[in-house]
This record gives sequence, structure tokens and C-alpha cells, in this order.
Amino acid sequence: MLRHKLSMLMASRKGFSVEPDILQNGQVSPAYVGVLDMPLTAVQIKFAQQVVAELQPTIRSLFASILRDRVVCIEAARRIVERLMSETSTRTLINTTHLEDMGEDTGHHSLVVSALMIAFGRNLGLSEETVRLLGLGGLLHDVGKMVLPVRLLQKPSEFSVAELIVIRTHPELGHQMIVQIEGAPKAVLDICLHHHERYDGTGYPHELAGKDIPHVALIAAICDVYAALTAARPYKRAWSRSEAIGAMLGSRGHFDPELLASFVNLLTADCASE
Repeated sequence: MLRHKLSMLMASRKGFSVEPDILQNGQVSPAYVGVLDMPLTAVQIKFAQQVVAELQPTIRSLFASILRDRVVCIEAARRIVERLMSETSTRTLINTTHLEDMGEDTGHHSLVVSALMIAFGRNLGLSEETVRLLGLGGLLHDVGKMVLPVRLLQKPSEFSVAELIVIRTHPELGHQMIVQIEGAPKAVLDICLHHHERYDGTGYPHELAGKDIPHVALIAAICDVYAALTAARPYKRAWSRSEAIGAMLGSRGHFDPELLASFVNLLTADCASE
């Protein structure tokens, strides 16, 4: 009943004006927290650790080669995505983003974003081929960060204006690497270049707005922010799922409202089914 109520309320909204019983003082109300923040069992956590341990050598090898050669091995990336296409692997990763011992590097973040995009794409009823492209785009969305200074990526405090300018070059840097691949899918290029665009036009690198932003990038923007908020970083603790959703619902104009409603419904349904 609670999951259905949230689904109906969210689906009925075209913007970020959310019913008071969902958001209270900028936070998800206790009733909905109970659904979103349902604790994982020891078995679920152990399986998640096994999946990450299995994939870590491959993902680290992929990103190490990108760092060394400034070239993306698309076939290696596709193999990782095929592993993530398993329903069990996908659910495992999207439900463990907030566990602080699951890793906090670019590779792990990319795995989680890829899994989120696969699950979200299926929830939206997209074809399996499109879902694969979403997974591939999620895995490679941050490759541009591999050529940025490590000290900057691991900085434990707020970025200066000059540092922020450097950080914001990563979508274009990543796009430049992927576009060199013969037959690089347009969806992957769009995700890499536009995942930091905002629905209200205040994002980067091109300040696109609304439906001018490619649909796959609108999906990526939601998954990327959620994964970042629910992961531990040098400068912050991992937020709970309810804290992340509350912040995203309160970020008026950042996301496509209909897609965000669908994403919240996906997470709530998935958590309630655990």
C-alpha cells in the first residue's frame, strides 16, 4: 500500500511539488524512510561483496589501460556490462551503494551507475539492446576523470573555483576518448558528454535544457547523482537511500521530473521486495 501510494503521488506530478507526507522539511518522511532504508541481510551483503570482488580486477584493468594509453577498450567494457545484465548482479549493486566498505573509486562508482542504468532502463520498458547501451554508457560516463590529477579527485575538501573548472572538463575529455573508437554508439557518447547537464539549463558543459538533453543523458544524470550521494567519499559519509532521494526531490530543476518519479518508484519497489 505504501509503495503504491508513493508511486501514484509521484506519477501524478509533472514537477517537483511533492505531497507534504512524502517530504517533510526537505527530508523524506519517516513512513517512506522505512521502505527506502530497509536494512540488508548478511546474506545480501556477502553476495554483494562477492560480485564486487569478482568484477574489481576486470574494472581496474580497464581503467588502468585507459589511464596508461588514453584509449578505451570497448570490448572489455562490453564484457563487464554483460555480467551486469544479470538481474541478480544488478539488484545487488544498486542496493549496496551506501555500504562504506564497498569501494569508493571511479571504477566502483562506474559499476554502480552502470547497474542503476540497466535496472532503470528495464523499468522504463526499453529494449534490451538499449538497456545494454545504457549499461555501457554508465560504465564509461566518467572516463574523462582518468586523465585528471589524482590529488584533485581525492581532495577531502571543497574545490576552489579553478579546481572546479578543471573537474568540469571531464565530460568533454571522456567524449574525446570514446569518439575515437570506430562505431562508438551515439548513446554512449551522449551519456559521456551530457550526464552533467541539468533539466533547467544550469548544467555543463553546454547548458542544454529540457528535451534538448538526450534522453539517455537525462537517465544518466539521475543515476550518477544517486550513486554519488549514496557512496562514501573523502569529503563525506555515504548518505542513506532516503537522504539521497530527499535531496534529489528537493533539487528543483536539476532532473527530468517524470524520469525522477519513475526512478523513485523503481527504488521503492525494489526495496520493498527485498
